[in-house]
Amino acid sequence: AHDCTVDCNSRGGFRAFTCQDSAGMCHLRKMSVAGLTHVHLLPSFHFASVDDNKSNWKYVDEAELAKFPPGSDEQQAAIVAIQEEDPYNWG
Repeated sequence: AHDCTVDCNSRGGFRAFTCQDSAGMCHLRKMSVAGLTHVHLLPSFHFASVDDNKSNWKYVDEAELAKFPPGSDEQQAAIVAIQEEDPYNWG
């Protein structure tokens, strides 16, 4: 959902796997060369709690997160503040 090398209409869905030059697909090819034979995709079904309208998705400003110490309460608070409106839901 956040790979900027995938066109925005394909981000956040299985169609992203058709973008052969994306960072994610390049990484999967490298892992395959290294011996990876299986990938477990999660989630593997549509979550009703993720808004299908991608223009409504919210993201945390990664530059702002980088200003905080790793694992800080400030980073967690920034994620929690948008968790109901971001494109992630792990069930």
